[in-house]
Amino acid sequence: MSNLPPEDRWAGGLLVDPPTAAEGGSLLLMPGALSFVGAGWRLRTLLGSCVSVVVWHARLRVGGMCHYLLACRTGPPGDVPDGRFGDEALEMLAQQMRCTGQAASSFVAHVAGGAQCLSCVQGAGTLDIGAQNVAAALAWCRALGLPVQSCRTGGRAARHLQFDPASGQVQVRETLPLPEPAACQPGLRSTGVPPQVPA
Repeated sequence: MSNLPPEDRWAGGLLVDPPTAAEGGSLLLMPGALSFVGAGWRLRTLLGSCVSVVVWHARLRVGGMCHYLLACRTGPPGDVPDGRFGDEALEMLAQQMRCTGQAASSFVAHVAGGAQCLSCVQGAGTLDIGAQNVAAALAWCRALGLPVQSCRTGGRAARHLQFDPASGQVQVRETLPLPEPAACQPGLRSTGVPPQVPA
């Protein structure tokens, strides 16, 4: 599973690869979680405005996935990285890639999520949380020279995402369209948690 020692596997109060989520070689990543695994495991998650980035190394048959809610932290920095924020989650994912001893450009990436289901009023305009999350993921891939093999983002549907490091296969299944974006009022923080939708 994760190459991080147990004492370093906590991020913002969330375990990087929670053992209670393991069942038959499958890990369900909740918002804010991250895992880096080898062949024999599968990673899966459910996305609304949140974004997941999957990275995979074909020769080593290892890869990882993060699931973040917001592109970056708006408050003061925390004492430890927090996987709920894109910049911090992606840096933790990059750290796991470096642990393999391989260049970032030898991995491929998949980006999914970022549906338009959560908006915030900012100044005179409306901020699309999903679009910001997607932009953060793509900018990170460009900065690392990481080829993006697929990008299933935007739109109005929630997405079920599953990743198999043995083959590198990433499956994205879209659900019914989400309701109209919820607007959060000025002064309130949006959580980025997707609404419950039928499977």
